[in-house]
Amino acid sequence: MKSKIALFLALLFITNVSFAELKIGFVNIPLVLEKAPQAEKAKKRLEQEFSPRDKQLVAQQKEIENMAEKNS
Repeated sequence: MKSKIALFLALLFITNVSFAELKIGFVNIPLVLEKAPQAEKAKKRLEQEFSPRDKQLVAQQKEIENMAEKNS
């Protein structure tokens, strides 16, 4: 008798699981990273850290372009 009850409960559980509603979600990662306060702090920190090097590289690029124009 106990095995019949267990079988009935198992079948009941399986049918409930098989008829469960399927939900699919979507996360827009770029939007989340753009709006997150942690991302904003990290962006500012990276800009602050690499800004001097970026300015130096831009100046070197302009110098090379000027040298190329003089040699042309």
